Amino acid sequence: MSTYVDTTIAMVERANQLAALAAERKHTLKSTPTVFATDVEFATPRRSGLMNIPNGEDGTKIVLAELLRDNHETNHVFFNDLGFHNHIAHYLLTLYDLGASSETLKETYAREKGYQRPPPPLHPRAAIDLTNEDNWPTYFGNQEHYTDFLAFFTAEIKTLGWRECISKYIFGKSKIAVMMRKNIFGGFYHPVIHFGFGIEFEILSVIAEGLAECATSETVLGDGIADIVERIAEEVDPNRESNSTLLSLVTEIQNNPNIPKNVFWTDGQDKPHALLSRIGPEVAQIVTKFRCKPADLLQKCAETTNVAALLCGASLRPDKQITFDFFMAHMVTTAPFIQLLVNQAWISDEEKCRLMEWKGWTDLLVYASRRGPKLYIDDIRGYVPKVNSKGNRWFNLFERVLQYKDRTGGHGIKLIRALAYAEKCNADFVGKPGFVVEGDMWWKMAAMCMDTHELGEEEYVYDCGYDEAWEVIGPRVRK
Repeated sequence: MSTYVDTTIAMVERANQLAALAAERKHTLKSTPTVFATDVEFATPRRSGLMNIPNGEDGTKIVLAELLRDNHETNHVFFNDLGFHNHIAHYLLTLYDLGASSETLKETYAREKGYQRPPPPLHPRAAIDLTNEDNWPTYFGNQEHYTDFLAFFTAEIKTLGWRECISKYIFGKSKIAVMMRKNIFGGFYHPVIHFGFGIEFEILSVIAEGLAECATSETVLGDGIADIVERIAEEVDPNRESNSTLLSLVTEIQNNPNIPKNVFWTDGQDKPHALLSRIGPEVAQIVTKFRCKPADLLQKCAETTNVAALLCGASLRPDKQITFDFFMAHMVTTAPFIQLLVNQAWISDEEKCRLMEWKGWTDLLVYASRRGPKLYIDDIRGYVPKVNSKGNRWFNLFERVLQYKDRTGGHGIKLIRALAYAEKCNADFVGKPGFVVEGDMWWKMAAMCMDTHELGEEEYVYDCGYDEAWEVIGPRVRK
């Protein structure tokens, strides 16, 4: 990995040059970057997104690439010490995929950049240490080393190619790959979302950011799933014989009296891990009944998407405004990238099955950590949207969400796009066991999200299984 060491030395030498570069750039940088200037091609999409809606303009891709390059050079992937995520790349790419104008991209970037912070400095010693996998535990899971890992994965992508890099460091057999693979759902799914966007548009800078985010995200949930859930799955069902649907396991979670007694509002954002730490084996006995064999990959992928959407869209309170759980929304916005990874020929079926199981297990754990709230499915089926367009109803929602100034980093537009894409991916499995969301329910959930956002009140509820979370949510307006 001498290329990595050489690259990092070059980064350190060139960091000071960026202050002068900033004055020549159109977009103002709020601090001296700590990584050398990125070739704009490294931040340029090489292929279209999942929806690929044109905007009728020339040059939008160039504007997008410049904005992504600026974000790459000048912003940390975590905007505070609590590990809250920089969603700029996600937001811009979703806007771009749904046909946003260049001006919308610029305005969004200026708005979102305002609360970011610069990345941490490079640590020259790390350039040497990260070439030896025995040294990785010293740096892994520590956001102060984000720039070190970004430098590492940038060099590896340039040396190996992005597919080979992901194959080696996410789906490989080394100790490093095991550490990384356990962490792709850490920080509420963000690593796989981030490098998933990079894969979708084939943007090398975004892939590097996502891998560096994976290496510096908190590790407790991934460790818990590996040490408790996956271990029990291998002991109880080594041949993946269980054919339980996710929906049946949702019911088991709802009916388990010990779950609500062992996870509390005061557990904060660590609720899934807290639940595992208290009654991990008991919860694992439920969630590990979800297994996946190679022959079932496409159906299991669609099933995880369907149930994720159901849990997000139906975990409501009848007396409160329709508001989706912020964290459970990530179950849905992760789904397109799981589908994307399942469709990659260079990933083995064994790794795809493990990925699918971990997605299902993580979703169930997040739901259980909300104490298995009751699902109000008829609230989706019977919902009357604020706007019922006579034309293409999805395009109407896209037009509205492109104009909306999201107050949570673009989560609304990501959710709406993910639901639109999920409708396509579920089309071949309508009526199968465990598939509840069908027909116009996809669009209605997207409309529920858009209508709530446009009220100008709380965009999301945080931890929907607790009375405390709903105290800030107003009474039901739309039925």
